[in-house]
Amino acid sequence: MNDVWRSETVGSSEQHPMHTYTELGTYSVALQAYNTDGVGSARRVAYIHVTIPEPHAPAINSASNANFIIGEDNTFTIIATGFPIPTLECSGTLPSGVSFTDNGNATATLAGIPLAGSASVYNLTITASNGVLPNATQSFTLTVLDEAPNEYIYLPLVIRQ
Repeated sequence: MNDVWRSETVGSSEQHPMHTYTELGTYSVALQAYNTDGVGSARRVAYIHVTIPEPHAPAINSASNANFIIGEDNTFTIIATGFPIPTLECSGTLPSGVSFTDNGNATATLAGIPLAGSASVYNLTITASNGVLPNATQSFTLTVLDEAPNEYIYLPLVIRQ
């Protein structure tokens, strides 16, 4: 079976199509399904309503800790929610070779290659703000390790007599 979704003049034959509306308003959609037995269709007039969401305070939804390894390229993404889109800031001392970047889309990135001699635990504070109070804060622990922790695989021991 093939499906064709139409949103105004935009069409798609994907199973789960997406369309980004760039204007506020009310939109109609149509679905047309066809196979060797024929065609069926449905149209919904004024089915999608695009509005401005109500402002709401930010929240930080990502883990509150990460491990980085000296000499390796490390990345951790911080994720926030809220409307308007929150900006993210980091306070505290970062290890040499690691940076914090607000990506401008409710995410931020801790990334870099920690330099030799920077193995330690770094206590940071991540703050998300968007003008709607309260701001979100998260205590974040970045642990820099000299090397990756050893992983052990335990196999069953069988003793035969």
